Formats: sequence, C-alpha cells, structure tokens
Amino acid sequence: PTLFPYTTLFRSSSLGSLRTQWKIGEIQTLSELREVSRLGIIFYQEKPHLLGSFQPDIWASTWNSLIKAKVGVIIALRKDHETVGGIGGLFANDPNDGLLVAQEAFWFIHPETRSLRSLRLIEAFETCCQERGAKRILLAHLVGDEKIGRFFHRIGYKPLETFYGKGI
Repeated sequence: PTLFPYTTLFRSSSLGSLRTQWKIGEIQTLSELREVSRLGIIFYQEKPHLLGSFQPDIWASTWNSLIKAKVGVIIALRKDHETVGGIGGLFANDPNDGLLVAQEAFWFIHPETRSLRSLRLIEAFETCCQERGAKRILLAHLVGDEKIGRFFHRIGYKPLETFYGKGI
C-alpha cells in the first residue's frame, strides 16, 4: 500500500509571493532512492566515526529490493522539487511475541532543513507503520546526540537498549 504519493504538507512564504511547497510521500522508484542517497553521503561526511562506509549504489539497490519485498519502506520529504529528508524502516515479526515491529534503519535530513521538518518525517513514518500493521516502532540515534534522544522522549518514545558496534 502506498502511504500517500507526495501529498502537499504545507506551503510556507518567506519572500512576498514566492512560496515553498513541502511534500511528503513514500519512495517508489530507483531514481527517488538515488535522491535520498545524496543525503546519506552528507550524513556519512558529517559522522566520520561511523563503522563502515556509505556506498550509494549498493544502498539504493538494497533498499529497492527491500521495498519490492514489502519488508522496507522509505518516506521522503521534498522541498519544492528537491528531496531534503528521508527515513527508512524495516518490518519484521518480533520472535518473542509475534507482533509486527518497525525498526528505523536510517534518518537522513539535509542540515539546512532540520528542525520541525524532522517531526513531519517521524509522524509520516509512524502513520505508514500503523497502516502496515506494526504494533511497535523502534527508533535509534547516534551516541553523543542526546538532543535527538530528548526529542524522541518528548514525542512518546522511551529508551530500551544500548547497541554497540565493532568492525570484524
């Protein structure tokens, strides 16, 4: 099911009659995936301490397969005709109770677009997860980014576990 194929969220006006159009929707095509991958490149440049590297072609191909298999979803935020944000999630049944769980796998927002626009992506992701039958949503943030943790807490999420990583 398609969440909404780029529905207009709102229009903002800053310079007289010039209006910025904000839209949000579910990614459906490989070309849309490539637009979101540009944000992944920016994110990985900002966070050089991350394990591994970001390979845009591999990323786009993998997500294309996940979306076609209906176990992955990406919601994108567009400003006029440019993709400026994206959140991706994976769906799986919890082996402990069998309930469908959505796990956020990435959340890329262009640095100049962060703020309340981030909340719009989370809200759209939550809507999509509910429409697909998920009973729980798991979100993550990088170590040292407690501002995001406080944001998650304000919108109803609670900390569950701490993950550790190691290259092998």
